[in-house]
Amino acid sequence: MTSGPLTITASILILVAKRLRNSTYLTLARFFGLAFAVAFLCSLPHFAAGTGEKLLRDRLRIEAPRPIGTVWLVHWTQFNSPRVSLNEYRLAEQYVRTNLEYVVDLPIEQLVSYIGTNTHFFWPADEGASVGYSNRRPVQLWFQSDLDQHIKFLHGGPLPADQFDPEVGIPAIVHADVATALSLRVGDRYVFAGRDRFKSENVLLSIVGIWDVIDPNDPYWSYDTYLKENAVFVGKGAMLEVIFNQLPEAQHEFSWYALADVDYITVSNANRVRSGLIFLERRMNRYLPEAKLRGTELTDLLNTVEPELWVINLLMLILGLPVMAVTIYYIAVSFNMVLERQSGEIALLKSRGTSPVQVTGIYAVEWLLMGGVAFVGGPFVGRGLAQVTGQTYGFLL
Repeated sequence: MTSGPLTITASILILVAKRLRNSTYLTLARFFGLAFAVAFLCSLPHFAAGTGEKLLRDRLRIEAPRPIGTVWLVHWTQFNSPRVSLNEYRLAEQYVRTNLEYVVDLPIEQLVSYIGTNTHFFWPADEGASVGYSNRRPVQLWFQSDLDQHIKFLHGGPLPADQFDPEVGIPAIVHADVATALSLRVGDRYVFAGRDRFKSENVLLSIVGIWDVIDPNDPYWSYDTYLKENAVFVGKGAMLEVIFNQLPEAQHEFSWYALADVDYITVSNANRVRSGLIFLERRMNRYLPEAKLRGTELTDLLNTVEPELWVINLLMLILGLPVMAVTIYYIAVSFNMVLERQSGEIALLKSRGTSPVQVTGIYAVEWLLMGGVAFVGGPFVGRGLAQVTGQTYGFLL
């Protein structure tokens, strides 16, 4: 019972092998036609994806005023706008620290928080200060996260961990250039007050350290707050709980400066990154209504690349349809040629008692053998074809 089907199958395979060998050129023509069809079908998505990636990589290497992976969220408090409460800021800070990497779908290499005041008057509080009382200087107070990890102290030391007596003075540190420009020394105490010098609201600052940058080329300094000529740095707790409490009109800036790793942007997640940036700004508005994304080079780039990728895919479809039509026509013509040339052989097989099902099986096995080889080898040929033709994409744009 088992020998019958096996014998028939073996006979069909032997017959098919002889037929393929006897019509070598026609067999090769059919095989290469099928292989080209499979290779071309496989090369289209490879070419479109590879071209899209090459386009994206080239765009990400463009020169920009700041790193292309910058994600800069800023809330500026205007004079006539409501003040940001301590709770609102803490919720915003927690959201950015916890969700930024997930929302933008990119690894975050660095995230720095900033809090800044408006420019207010600054003058010596002690008689021994090196600047006279009549020479009031405009300064801004800043908090910058992780500052102590990127500076070296030339005089004095770092800020204490928010443990201080406001009556003695809020600890403050300054860059060496600012200290020189304002004639500041460690141990000096200064009054920081509002624009109206006749109002009594003010805070007392005590200079505890003068510092310089360890590495000016460190991406940490992308925002360059320390280069401002009148920047004085204080602790986070002092800024939020003392200075803004005593001088609410001094509140000016809450910002987060992040650097995302753009090497992780691909054609498949570019739209997700773009949507994430839009969502980030909208979500931050729940906590800080005036929060905006600034320096939006990454968003602008993704907005530009997305239609270009769509054009590439459309052109691939337009270019592929005619070629596929020609390929299908070629296969159909070669199939008809086979039938015409081998019609006498079909008649001979029938005269020897071969059933129509067996004749159909012979041709089916023959085409399956050629199609199977083409199906296995075609994708590799298609990938190589895509790599060769994908060296340039200029003709698509």
